[in-house]
Amino acid sequence: MNQLMSITRVQDAPVEAGTTRHENPNAPTYVLKHRELQALFDALGNIDPAAGRDRGLYWNCTRFLSRYVLRFGDGRSPVGLGAFVSADHTTLFADLTDPGTDDGRQKPGSIYLHRETLLFEQRLLEKLILSNPTQEPRKVRLRIDWEADFRDLFEIRGSRRKKRGTHRETGDPRRQEYLGLDGVERVTRIELHGLEAIRHEEGRVFAETTLEPREQRTLMISILCEQDGEASAAIDFQGARQMRTEWERGVLGGMAALRLSHEVFQSWIDQARTDLLMLLTDTPQGLYPYAGTPWFCAPFGRDGLITALQTLWFAPAIARGVLAFLASHQAREHDAFSEAEPGKILHESRKGEMVALREVPYGAYFGSADSPPLFLKLLGRYVRQTGDGDFLREHEAAFRRTLGWVRGKLAEEGFITYARHHESGLVHQGWKDADDAVTHADGSRAEPPFALAEIQGYAFAALREAAELLDLLGDAEAAAGCRRESEDLRERFEREFWLPDLGESGGYALALAAGRPCRVLSSNAAQCLFCGIVPGEKAAALARSLETSFSGWGLRTIDPGAAAYNPLSYHNGSVWPHDSAIAMAGLSRCGQRDLAERILEGLFAAAKDYDFRLPELMSGFERRKLGFPIRYPNACRPQAWAAGCVFMMLEAAIGIRIDGARRELRFRDPWLPASIDSLEVTGLRVGEARVGVRLTRRGRTVDFSLREEEGPPVTAVLERTC
Repeated sequence: MNQLMSITRVQDAPVEAGTTRHENPNAPTYVLKHRELQALFDALGNIDPAAGRDRGLYWNCTRFLSRYVLRFGDGRSPVGLGAFVSADHTTLFADLTDPGTDDGRQKPGSIYLHRETLLFEQRLLEKLILSNPTQEPRKVRLRIDWEADFRDLFEIRGSRRKKRGTHRETGDPRRQEYLGLDGVERVTRIELHGLEAIRHEEGRVFAETTLEPREQRTLMISILCEQDGEASAAIDFQGARQMRTEWERGVLGGMAALRLSHEVFQSWIDQARTDLLMLLTDTPQGLYPYAGTPWFCAPFGRDGLITALQTLWFAPAIARGVLAFLASHQAREHDAFSEAEPGKILHESRKGEMVALREVPYGAYFGSADSPPLFLKLLGRYVRQTGDGDFLREHEAAFRRTLGWVRGKLAEEGFITYARHHESGLVHQGWKDADDAVTHADGSRAEPPFALAEIQGYAFAALREAAELLDLLGDAEAAAGCRRESEDLRERFEREFWLPDLGESGGYALALAAGRPCRVLSSNAAQCLFCGIVPGEKAAALARSLETSFSGWGLRTIDPGAAAYNPLSYHNGSVWPHDSAIAMAGLSRCGQRDLAERILEGLFAAAKDYDFRLPELMSGFERRKLGFPIRYPNACRPQAWAAGCVFMMLEAAIGIRIDGARRELRFRDPWLPASIDSLEVTGLRVGEARVGVRLTRRGRTVDFSLREEEGPPVTAVLERTC
């Protein structure tokens, strides 16, 4: 590991526009999103391809704006003074100034530019305030270079296409048009007003004005994305901001508020909540957390289900929206291309030209073997926490179809297994879906069919939850069958997956591949602790074996002693915050507090280094060797389940269990990290009631006090078992 000491830290640094045509992977990225619309900007408020191939304005998985660069009229780039995204994540602010002229006639700082940019439905809206801070009149000439390449998101990610549609001549320099091979017309339109002189050329807009000393003028810019003439209603900048703010207030009103005694840790919670708000998207079925930007700004089944599990205890509306959406998009028939089977739950749903042409299978794709059991697990927990029996009855048919898929797979195969049915689909259909994600002890790739360890844990939990739901529906016979099958699955899992000579004290195989155990110590096994399938006597042994997998920041996906280990691999040695959070929750549940607390502290330390916005993954390099987390290239930030991990870990630490039907609140062996003295939760929903709870750490134990806020009375119980 000596080579690690040669790694030096790369600080994020902006690229001065116009100085290079090469991408700078370290240029800061500022992300905005509203519903299906997302945009990635640089520190000048521009969309400049020189800063990264992902920069752009995207709608419906198509890039409607690939260049949007503000310059002075003579081609000079402004100098950046600072940029930030507002606390409510609706608006990007960028402050710029004039760099001065080479001949010295105009000194730097002669012009001040203030940009405010937000997204609303299908529009990018910008307010550009021009100020003259000097005592001399100033003539200001501006130029905006803009381009729409209308590339599909999968093209930008690297997919090659034999043929593309046609960019059409419009005769109007304010419009760029593209007719796709799918027959859909896509249009980007730019509008400017507020200055006296505005002139349009192909791909450029010029505007100019004269500013008197201390005078300000405002230029308003609107960029509209259209598809087959579909356009959102016109709205001004202030109106859009107000509607965004009101929507977010409404969503926050349905969530409990969390307040910690530790201000720095509180910053992590606040940023995570802000990121979740940005990624939450209104659907006809309710709120859905889109997976992440830029590549995964779409509904993903597994990601949505895990994010909903992470946030259920304080934001049940997210779980309700996820469940309703996935129930309405459930597979009803067999289709090899999309991996659809009756009862399966969506893996992802995309839009765009390549999806419409079936160049990729991801329009409605079902290549996810863990989404069905996760759906059942979330549904059971949601109904128990909220007491919402009407929701269960409304979606009973979808519930029974998914349960039928899970029970059918177990009856047929003994485990939940998968093998792709079409060469265009995913080789692996668990959360580790890279082609090389499942290997044997010698590092060789395993062969299908695959039965991943954690998916069997999900199935065990799903059967237990389904049994309770069937009891509510009055189907005692089916409920008894689910309980019996869950115990049968546990016995088979112990018999086939447990390897007493794996790791320090024994561990579970990463998977069974073509019937052979993959003898690799992995975080897959750690997730089994969260699902309850691991017997109590095995929890301590598994925790000891996992010690070497802990990097200091989080749990590596596989142990560093494995042949396939690579700290810069996507799934063979990296650290995924959501994966570590699930493992931490399982460890805490099983009484393995020491490692659980170290994982929480490690992710907190990493969050501080990432300005409290954890990425989807980090490299697996050892913390004690370097002292800072090494980035993984092109990791998504923000990402929903990375944002949600802090809430899952707090839930696990305080051991909270909510029973809405009984109006009961339980805290099982609650604890708080040594740096946190207290946690206060207000607006916590317990069935039809709302309560406030304050938890206070006293050494190694935690006490609580309850305050009823509205609704019927609630019973609170403190359980101490260790």
